[in-house]
Amino acid sequence: MQLRARIGSTYFAVAMLVCLLCATVRDTAAQEWRIVAELPSSRTGMAVAALGEHIFLVGGRTRTDRASTTVLRYDPATTRWSDDVGQLHQPRVNPGVVTFAGRIFVIGGRNHEGEVLRSVEVYDPRQNTWLEFPELRREREGATAVVLREQIFVVGGSDQNERALETVETFNVLEERWDEIGEWKLDSPRVSPGVAAVGATIYIFGGFNVFGPVPAVQSYDTDLATSKTTDMPIEAGGLAAVPFGKHVYVIGGRSREGVLNAVRLFRTTDRSWSEVESMRVPRFNFGAVRLKNTIYVFGGIGSEGNPLRSVEAFGPLGVSSERPTLPADFGLSPAYPNPFQAETSLKASISASNQAAARLEIVDVLGRVVRQLDFEQAGQGEYGIRWDGRGEDGTTVAAGMYVARLRQGNYVDVTRLVLVR
Repeated sequence: MQLRARIGSTYFAVAMLVCLLCATVRDTAAQEWRIVAELPSSRTGMAVAALGEHIFLVGGRTRTDRASTTVLRYDPATTRWSDDVGQLHQPRVNPGVVTFAGRIFVIGGRNHEGEVLRSVEVYDPRQNTWLEFPELRREREGATAVVLREQIFVVGGSDQNERALETVETFNVLEERWDEIGEWKLDSPRVSPGVAAVGATIYIFGGFNVFGPVPAVQSYDTDLATSKTTDMPIEAGGLAAVPFGKHVYVIGGRSREGVLNAVRLFRTTDRSWSEVESMRVPRFNFGAVRLKNTIYVFGGIGSEGNPLRSVEAFGPLGVSSERPTLPADFGLSPAYPNPFQAETSLKASISASNQAAARLEIVDVLGRVVRQLDFEQAGQGEYGIRWDGRGEDGTTVAAGMYVARLRQGNYVDVTRLVLVR
C-alpha cells in the first residue's frame, strides 16, 4: 500500500495535536547508567525509535555481518522483547530513523548485497506493516535524521562509492518528494554524526570524514538560515546525540584512541560542555533514544570490535516540566478552523507581568516569516487575530503547513496552521 495518498490527512491530524516540548535539567549528579536488559542477539547499525510506550529496533546486522529485516519491540516497563512486529521489506544496516506523525520512518542504509539505498519505509502501528514512501534524491548510508517543525531532515551519510556527503535533504510535503537544501551544506562531509534539534536549531556532532573523526559541532539556525561551527572536546563518530530541553547528551562513539564510553552534556544556550557519568560499556554505531525521562542505548560495537547485546539506561533525567515555563496569562489558543481555506482565527493572551512588546508572526516550514499580524483587542490581556492566508505583499501564499508564533520578550508560544486550497 502506498502512503502518499494518505500523507496529507496525516499532516492535518498532526498539525492540530502537536505541542512544543521543553524541559530544564536540574541535577545530573544523581543520574547513573545501568544495564537493564540484553538484546536477543548482538546487533549493530540498527535504527532505534520510540513510539508510544515502547522502543523499536529496526534492521541492523548481527555476527553474521548481513543486513537484517528484523524488527523488535522493547517494553522498558517489563524489559521484555516482542518479535510480532511487521518486518522490513528491504534489509538495512546504518539507516537514518525518526518518529513522526505516529509512525517510524527508516531512511536509506545499505542492504545485504552491499547496495546503498535511496528507499524509505514507514511503519504504521495500526496496520503493523511497513509502507512505501518517496525515495531520497540520492542514496545514503550512515545518514542521521531529525524532525524539526513538522519537517524531516536527513543529514550527511555516504554514497555507493563510500564518499562522505555534505548535503542535507528534507521532505517537500506539497510535492511529495525529497529536496536537497541548497543554502545549507555541512562544514565538512560527515558519516554517522549525532544530530539533535533544539528550538529552531539543528546541531550536528562529530561523525567521520575522509580524514577520520570530525572534532566539531555545527549548528544550523532554521529561523536565520545561518550556520556556526565550534570545537568539540573530543573527536568522534558513530556517536549518539539525545536532546533534553535545551541540552544535548552526546554519547559514546569512536575516536582515534578507540571506542568511547564517555558522555558529555552540551548546553545550547552558551555552547558549553560538561562531563556526566560514563556508560558501563564503551560502544559506537549503536542505537539511542529517549523515552520519557530516560535515555536508552542498545547494542553497537564494543572496544574489541565485537557486536554488543547489552542495553543501558540513564536517568531519571532531572525535569521540572515537559512544557514551556510560561505564565498563565500568556499563550496562543488553537486556531479555528484548522485546516482552513479562506481565513482562520486565533486568540493570544499577552502577559501583564512582561513589559516587552508582543508580536504575532506566521512562519513557513523553512522558518521564514511570511506575515506579521496586528492585534485586535478582544478583552483584558486577550487579543483576537485573523489570518487570511496572505503574505506581507498581499499575495496568497502556497497551501501547506505554517506556524503562528507569539513572542513577548523571552516568552514564546506557537500553534500549527494548515492552509488548504
